[in-house]
Amino acid sequence: MATKISWADESWSPIIGCSKISAGCANCYAERMANRQVHMEDARGGPYKYGTIIANGKWTGSVNFFQPALTKPLHWRKPRKIFVCSMSDLFHESVPFEWIDRVFAVMALCPQHQFMCLTKRAGRMREYVQSLMLGHRKLGDALRAIGEDRITTRLLVMEAYGVNHGDNGNPPYNPFPNLHLGVTPENQDNVGRIADLIRTPAAKRFLSLEPLLGRIDLRQLWGGEFYCPQCRRFFDTENFWMCPRCGDPIVGEDGDGCDTTCPACKQTFGSDEEVPVCPNCDNSGGGRYIQPDYSSCFSGDLENAIIENVDYAFIGCESGPKARLCTLDDIRYVMEQCRVADVKIHVKQIPLNSKCNKVIGEWPKEFQVREV
Repeated sequence: MATKISWADESWSPIIGCSKISAGCANCYAERMANRQVHMEDARGGPYKYGTIIANGKWTGSVNFFQPALTKPLHWRKPRKIFVCSMSDLFHESVPFEWIDRVFAVMALCPQHQFMCLTKRAGRMREYVQSLMLGHRKLGDALRAIGEDRITTRLLVMEAYGVNHGDNGNPPYNPFPNLHLGVTPENQDNVGRIADLIRTPAAKRFLSLEPLLGRIDLRQLWGGEFYCPQCRRFFDTENFWMCPRCGDPIVGEDGDGCDTTCPACKQTFGSDEEVPVCPNCDNSGGGRYIQPDYSSCFSGDLENAIIENVDYAFIGCESGPKARLCTLDDIRYVMEQCRVADVKIHVKQIPLNSKCNKVIGEWPKEFQVREV
């Protein structure tokens, strides 16, 4: 359905229902909307789509899969920016991965649209996407489940993935170019969600700093086991190592404190001497990585490393009848951090005269920024 959200054209909710997990959920707009829907269903005498997910005006923690909504994007020919699961969290713990497969399958079939998937459950998002990358999950069954198993559809899938079919007619997963993944770190307590986002394969990553509930420093994070200053990305490594003596690649986990003998040069070295190889750019220069304790330090500025792995950010105060307003200084502070790290900014709404103001023309010029 059409949305009033300034950064999207449509909202798409094939899954509905949620539960509250952090401070940003306290005044959930989707809960209020779902509660209104329950009263409308009661007035009509059904059918009941929302009745099981809301009780006494609150989320129950149950979720429903709404099949009629699943294929709607397939019928929207004009390219649109689509907010995915605005009435739920796609990666909610009650949502089976099989349901997420179906949502991903539809997004793969719609390369003309841009899908923006936002979650507060960054760890589960990372788990799901990595399972696709490792081939533990396939989307072929999901395509068949939504009745899109025709030859023409398979050609569209190949185009969306940019690869040929894998085994059993299942396309291997590469990050969809039309799928942007994001997290909501509403306060300093939850900025750790960004670290999971950084470790999730995605074409583009974004932050929703709305509701912004106070001053946030986005820079004091570590986004992986190592940081590569050559491609300026974080990474974990279990299987990509290089012999420090001859440079030959070593397949397998590091020595975990034991000595290792290189199969190429036959020399033995300690696990603290192994050199990791960046899987993103093949950088394998000794001493060119930084670890969380700043050992093997590269002499460069790390202060903005974490958010350099983010493409854009939505920023705004809380809205609604019980809004907990941040300050203009809070918004200014995260804007400054984003600018230094070359992260595009979209200011959605600001606190003005003790109220949430969404009229951009009434704002001070410095906050009238919508680069996305």
